[in-house]
Amino acid sequence: MKTTAEMIEVMQAYERGEKVEACWRRHSNDWVKCELPQWDWSNFNFRIAPKPLECWIVTNINGSVVAYYESERPAKEHANGNCGKAIKMREVIE
Repeated sequence: MKTTAEMIEVMQAYERGEKVEACWRRHSNDWVKCELPQWDWSNFNFRIAPKPLECWIVTNINGSVVAYYESERPAKEHANGNCGKAIKMREVIE
């Protein structure tokens, strides 16, 4: 069971429009999207849905990854200065 502060954090995130997931307490790794949570904390766990990780990679002319950046601008500057390519990568969460 989460602390009161943790439960409030999840509920406030939902109120802000963030995605929330739920799982039955007996199967704590089977998280599913929760569109209209009932907040039954005694039978379910709730969490803020994880956001996919994003980064920019830079490849050389052969397609090999030579660097990665957290934002677009430095990646494109690096790629343009070295005849490479900047590619945005996003983690797939299923």
